[in-house]
Amino acid sequence: MAQRAKARRQVALPFDGRADLMTKEIRGGKGQSLAVMQQLGLRVPPAFTVSTTVMRAFSATGVLPKRLAGQLAREMATLERKTGKKFGGRDNPLLVSVRSGASISMEGMMDTILNLGMTHEVRTGFEERGDAMFGTALYECMYAGWKDIIMGDIPNDPWAQLTDAIVAVIRSWDNPRAQIYREHHGISHTLGTAVNVQAMVYGNRDERSGTGVVFSHNVNMGDAGMTGEFRPCAQGDVLVGGKVTPHGIEFLKDWNQSVYEELERGVKLLAAHEGAMVEVEFTVESGVLSFLQYRKAKASLEARITYLVHDVWAKRMKHDEALASVSVDEINTITDVARFDLEAFNQALKENTVIRGIGASHGVMVGMPVFTSEEAVERSKKGERVILVRPDTDPDDLPGMLAASGIITQNGGATCHAAVTARALGKPAIVGAANIDGISPTDVVSMDGGAGVAVCGSSGIPTCEATLKKEVSIFKRWARETKFPKPTYMARLADSHMYVDSILKHVYLLELMAHEAKGSVIALAVNRLKCKWYTKAGSLFLCYLVHAVARELRHIYDPEVYRGDETSKERVNASGIYYGRITDSNRNSLVLTDIDAMDVLIAAAAAFGQRWADAYGGERWRVIAQTAIDFLSGSLGYEVFVDRVFDLQHNTGSVFGKHGMLTGTLELYKLLGEKKRARKARELMVLWDQNWSLERLDSELVTLYSRGSELNIWR
Repeated sequence: MAQRAKARRQVALPFDGRADLMTKEIRGGKGQSLAVMQQLGLRVPPAFTVSTTVMRAFSATGVLPKRLAGQLAREMATLERKTGKKFGGRDNPLLVSVRSGASISMEGMMDTILNLGMTHEVRTGFEERGDAMFGTALYECMYAGWKDIIMGDIPNDPWAQLTDAIVAVIRSWDNPRAQIYREHHGISHTLGTAVNVQAMVYGNRDERSGTGVVFSHNVNMGDAGMTGEFRPCAQGDVLVGGKVTPHGIEFLKDWNQSVYEELERGVKLLAAHEGAMVEVEFTVESGVLSFLQYRKAKASLEARITYLVHDVWAKRMKHDEALASVSVDEINTITDVARFDLEAFNQALKENTVIRGIGASHGVMVGMPVFTSEEAVERSKKGERVILVRPDTDPDDLPGMLAASGIITQNGGATCHAAVTARALGKPAIVGAANIDGISPTDVVSMDGGAGVAVCGSSGIPTCEATLKKEVSIFKRWARETKFPKPTYMARLADSHMYVDSILKHVYLLELMAHEAKGSVIALAVNRLKCKWYTKAGSLFLCYLVHAVARELRHIYDPEVYRGDETSKERVNASGIYYGRITDSNRNSLVLTDIDAMDVLIAAAAAFGQRWADAYGGERWRVIAQTAIDFLSGSLGYEVFVDRVFDLQHNTGSVFGKHGMLTGTLELYKLLGEKKRARKARELMVLWDQNWSLERLDSELVTLYSRGSELNIWR
């Protein structure tokens, strides 16, 4: 008991394999990635995590927990022992990085300080060892980060530096750019961040050192094979900051083949462990490779789908698991893939200024150039489509990046801030485009983010529908075939009208929730549940329509009414008999035993369209029958079919009055009125809390709604 209580009080967490201290909620995503890499046997610089508990305590009290100081001393002593260096030592100093680590990755939105522990004595020690230039470079890097983040004088006490840096990283959780990012992506403001303290390795140590970021797959296309970038004699902030354009990762292979091969093995190991495309940060110091961090890669929709299809082919994943990994909204955008008209594009290349860079995020876009984030926000509010053109971007540019339709930067590579953020936002981006000075404010910019080419002219290049990649076409077919089960009529639906009431309420609420949750962390789960309830509603309505159109055929029993020829008479007569067999004594039930629903529907459509066009429902009921035929044959999806049935009721007024299942005590029209009045999920829930027992809602829906409330999604 005492041991468990002591463990709960631990806020500076070592990487000792403790399962209860491995969760993202405690360690944050970055801390968990360090623990995983260490467990997999990769070379990771010694580190520890200050848990998210510390931030919550700091937010509540304005001070760090008292127990943190002693635990920091303990863990820093461990780093000293593992590295053989001394924190603040003059002869062999231990310098550390202090980085944020939220449970949900927010690349670049919070703060990092490198080379912390650099004091006047430490710098003098570098000079005495004949390493003055290296010591100065380390100090200037720390000084620039400190002034930018903490904006105060740097204390000459390394322990004071460490405490101040931890507080600064915690406070960066609430900086404006981080708040805007969380708002856009539906991330809860209450999650907080951990803080990771890690021994520095120096990519700028000598000519055998460098830093890089790689992906296990092509994040634009999804094909396997390591891609990324490397910069010799540099620290990691150079790549992420986008101030320079690095070499492709192939450069590392020529520069140091053994390091390249070790990196490739490690990246494959991490991708296999995660079961996803991964992004890996690494540093090489004097020819020795160290892994600094990994996470799931931000990739284009095409890349994600390609990866999923390859996983299904390799039998690492089932079809339904792959489909569940992509939201309904994303599947619907697959058909929106566009490209520039090839003939017009080639002609434009000859006649206009051409900007070439690195294709960082797929997509084509036409818009007017803007050169500041503020201008992007202002002009987009006026309805203009704009392309943000910058030397480079940093987290403070996020509002402009959200407002812009595309992004072009002069510097940076495929792993810089502009590239990573653009992929996360699903917007085309070109980076490392050295000649952006050729873009005039009056130009129309036509950019291809995949090809890394933009054309500046007096008019935009026309677009056309692109040919889908093979894997994307296959995935689209899977989605069409299996996102919902194949439509069938229900053999028997003997539930009460309250069951029908419940189905429709779930459909209404989930429709609003799915719309409001777009782009959030719960969007996929909401859409999965929406599919489940639309399937129930579609089956219900099909069952009802078969009954309703068959009932309309009862007029055939009157010989004065029927005027059909002998060929069609037999089929229509059969449908009339079916109606007699599907009538049930319970007015809130339907029985469709031993009938062919399609026969009933085809007979009704033929009779109403040809013989009874001007009588007995006529054309209106032909349309109703045809809607059910289209659904049963697969021409209409569940969601479209359900919406179409409601449209039929609004337009013909004939649909819902044929059976007690959708009339009487159901109070269907009251339900429709509630839907019309409540335009948001929260409004509908409040309305039903007054008029209907919320205990009858699906437990999964209630859980998702509560989660959305925590994330401030329902407003």
